[in-house]
Amino acid sequence: MQSDLIFTAHSAALRVCAGSLTADEMSAPSALDGWTVADLVGHLVAVHDAVAALRPVESAPAADRREAAGGGAADSAESAGREAAGATAAAVEATAGTAAGGEAAAASTAGDRMAAERDQNADGAPALTVNEYLQGYAGSKQRVADMARTISRDTAADPLGAWDNAAAQAKRTLGALGAADRLVSTRRGPMMASAFLDTRVIELVVHAGDLRRSLPQHPAPPVLPSAQQRVLATLREVLTARARQPAVLAAASALSPEQFVDLATGRARPEPDLQAELAAVLPLL
Repeated sequence: MQSDLIFTAHSAALRVCAGSLTADEMSAPSALDGWTVADLVGHLVAVHDAVAALRPVESAPAADRREAAGGGAADSAESAGREAAGATAAAVEATAGTAAGGEAAAASTAGDRMAAERDQNADGAPALTVNEYLQGYAGSKQRVADMARTISRDTAADPLGAWDNAAAQAKRTLGALGAADRLVSTRRGPMMASAFLDTRVIELVVHAGDLRRSLPQHPAPPVLPSAQQRVLATLREVLTARARQPAVLAAASALSPEQFVDLATGRARPEPDLQAELAAVLPLL
């Protein structure tokens, strides 16, 4: 995977910006309607919590794998696969347990809620694509906003400490999952780890822009080129999945990367001269 490296690097870069915010800047209204800058930082804590909550799942129910392979060697493969998944899950839980007592005590309610929702997912469900995952955003806006405000309120005494704890746990989880891509359990269902991390990179990059727009007098948050390119490629893939007409894809290709990402994520409104068919499918989130 590369998404894990991009996520971790961009998280660290964005943390530098968050660490320079003053109390007055944190309490200021953000570019997101109804959110303060502190709420935005709280949401970024939740982005890390979601990564920390990842756990591996098996790619298919055992009975389906036996039937497809005809038993025998399949039973051995099933056993080996189950042991590998179990070992990885145990490693993830073990690394979570190595957190210092202070970090464990500071674990956010949002992170616990994410883990509980994750564990409710049915085994054997088909893996979600990035497009399918992002389609769930529209129906969860209020829940996301409520969670951001809850984290902001609960961590008001030390919001950066909450960020650091969540980021450290996310890094431990990714280390335990390993470099190979694998199926993991998310709030909305099973998903390949690389695909889910692509959604987290989108979150970091888009909200870096929100911080910039919220605090125009503050030095702009950094956006790593690798993260920006990943977001651009991922959103273009999502557009291709939703609008397969060549004319729509051509119109999107004519936009600058910054224009396309802003339109795709709802940070800009389509201009009157934008192709109508493209405007109709935007934003993608």
